Amino acid sequence: MKVPQASLSAIALLILTASSTANASGAGLGALYPGARLVKQDQKSDCKARYVIETPSSYTKVGDFYLQQGREAGLTLLADTNNPDFRMIAFGEKPPKRMLFVIVDREQTGAKATVLYGQPDSSCDQR
Repeated sequence: MKVPQASLSAIALLILTASSTANASGAGLGALYPGARLVKQDQKSDCKARYVIETPSSYTKVGDFYLQQGREAGLTLLADTNNPDFRMIAFGEKPPKRMLFVIVDREQTGAKATVLYGQPDSSCDQR
């Protein structure tokens, strides 16, 4: 049985929203870029997830969105490489070891981003 893309996107958004930690803007750590199309989503556990999005927005705007998200969540910026064709942003923290890792690729029609967020700690899966 094939599930319609709209249903998959709605389900993934619910999962991502429920498993993310609210930040000052209310968007939540790991929230989807506004208006982006969800291409792929892997739910690893209640503590972390990975997804891929596409958007007509520039890769700079997408990167800035996730940069703000990590800062508002109080994470430490570990890397922000801004190359002509891609941007890699990495945030982390000491316990509880939350993290946000984003690679944004420049596309002819906008940007494509892979986002990994959560708490990659084995104790998290035991809650």
